[in-house]
Amino acid sequence: MYPDAESLLKKLYSNLVNTLKLNKKFKKDTVIASFLSINSNVRFRFLKNSAIQSMHIPETVIKDLSQRGLIRNTDVWSEYTLTARGIYEEEKILGLLSESKIIDRLDEEFFNEFGEKSEKELTEKEKIVILAMVAARSFSIESPMDLARSKLTTDAWKDIIDASFNMLKKLKLISKLELDDLYGKPGKSGSESPVSALLRRCNVLPKKIKGLFKTPGNQKYYVELDKDQKIFTEELSFIFKRVFDDYSLSLKEREELYKFCNEISKKDYLIFNTVSHKFSEPKYDDMIKEALFYI
Repeated sequence: MYPDAESLLKKLYSNLVNTLKLNKKFKKDTVIASFLSINSNVRFRFLKNSAIQSMHIPETVIKDLSQRGLIRNTDVWSEYTLTARGIYEEEKILGLLSESKIIDRLDEEFFNEFGEKSEKELTEKEKIVILAMVAARSFSIESPMDLARSKLTTDAWKDIIDASFNMLKKLKLISKLELDDLYGKPGKSGSESPVSALLRRCNVLPKKIKGLFKTPGNQKYYVELDKDQKIFTEELSFIFKRVFDDYSLSLKEREELYKFCNEISKKDYLIFNTVSHKFSEPKYDDMIKEALFYI
């Protein structure tokens, strides 16, 4: 029996914390913060598992806490669990939460798309994809990686991605990944191409390179660079920096990479509509060279 409101709230809160810990879902030392990253079905299960039967609670306590919005029934009329307000009140008493901390947490989780999350290092797969698209010069919606165009196009992109893997491996910028593991498993339909499977798993790339990586849909992808030559070069230089991290390329390595990019760009007839693909023009050779040699 829980004779007063305080003891009941503490017990319900303790039950919820223990349930989260048991399922390895307790984060940031608060229940509210933990619930922000849990889906609805899991929250339902955790709240129900932490509930207390009404037979153990005096009616006066149930009435008091219900009117204050601190507890509510589960899907079973005789069970009670904490509301968000009830959890907040307990965590406020424990010094775990305040209005300011909640706002900061919500900002970090749902609104700050331009801070640390966007500055995480590219994965090895992401580096390979970006180098392949830069080398092929997929720099606009008119020159996208279009995986729905034809099997010939998709196969050509796979060759370019394989070559990009080998280039980065040679520069020792790939250490964990092997070519056999690059594409992962195809989708459940069994008809998904290896390249499509790889690109589908690069869904965080737009945030990591400041929105320059575009995914307009229909299996199209491209790196959008500004039309202004100076900004184009600066954006491309930024992308190269993201691919190479803190690794300092030697002059010989830069020359080798520049040669690689030029060789890949000659495959444009296999992957683009050459009528609208303008990035094979000589001036883009110079812009790529400038971006690469002055990072």
